Amino acid sequence: MDTRALPEAGQNLYVRVDAIVFAQYAKKSTDSLSKKEKLAVSLVSVLALFLLVFLVYWLVRRKRKG
Repeated sequence: MDTRALPEAGQNLYVRVDAIVFAQYAKKSTDSLSKKEKLAVSLVSVLALFLLVFLVYWLVRRKRKG
C-alpha cells in the first residue's frame, strides 16, 4: 500500500490499494448494516429527537409557570 499526503492542501490523503482488496472492502462497507439494524437506528434516533423536543417543551413550560 502506498500513501502520500500533500502538505500544501492540508486535507488530502491519497491511498493506493490493490483493486481486489478495494473491491472486498467496498462490498463489506455497503453491507455493513442490515435492514433491521437500519430500522432500529432510525427508530432510536427519532425517539431520542422526540424526547429532546418534549424535554425542552416541558422545561420552557415549567419556567413560565414558576
